Amino acid sequence: MTPGFAPRLGHCPYKYVTANSVTTKSFYTGTQVYERTIGKWRREYETATPKNRTYNSTNFPVIRYADVLLMKAEAENEVNGGPNAAAYKALNEVRRRGYGKAVDVPDADADAPAGMGKQDFLAFLQDERARELAFEGMRKHDLIRWGLYLSKMQSLIADITTNAPSAWRYAANAAKNVTARNLVFPIPNTEITVNHLIIQNPNW
Repeated sequence: MTPGFAPRLGHCPYKYVTANSVTTKSFYTGTQVYERTIGKWRREYETATPKNRTYNSTNFPVIRYADVLLMKAEAENEVNGGPNAAAYKALNEVRRRGYGKAVDVPDADADAPAGMGKQDFLAFLQDERARELAFEGMRKHDLIRWGLYLSKMQSLIADITTNAPSAWRYAANAAKNVTARNLVFPIPNTEITVNHLIIQNPNW
């Protein structure tokens, strides 16, 4: 696997099923949204052989080049009051690579829509970060940074409660426990003890 890159979620619309000692791919149906799992780290994408039975050759990334490009696109959009050519270039390089295209060649299927304003570009980029960086431990911090964490968790509760099969509705429990307290960490008591000018963060 190329360091720092991983196949998109959309490339894994299946799971493996073993029956009578034979393993086959079973493709998800359109109604099995809540049964799908991430395929980003699947061992079939490994290029190193022979494959170790217990460990694999995929290193969990500390920071990926795709993340750097998406940060650049977001910063360009913010400081310029809207997306400029540099913002589009950075975003589209990530998207083209995700589609398996040449990153330096414009592509109608992969490239972001032209002519977006600041808010539309930001919303598009927020969705792109969710797809590109899925299951890499960054989404919560992104949502907090954008001021969206509480509202997104509340909408997640509503979506799961309304649409998920009953066997999967327990997944809403974590979101139900999220409050404004979860937007910041507590200041350690040891710090407050030695410096009486420090005030504890709200709700802690």
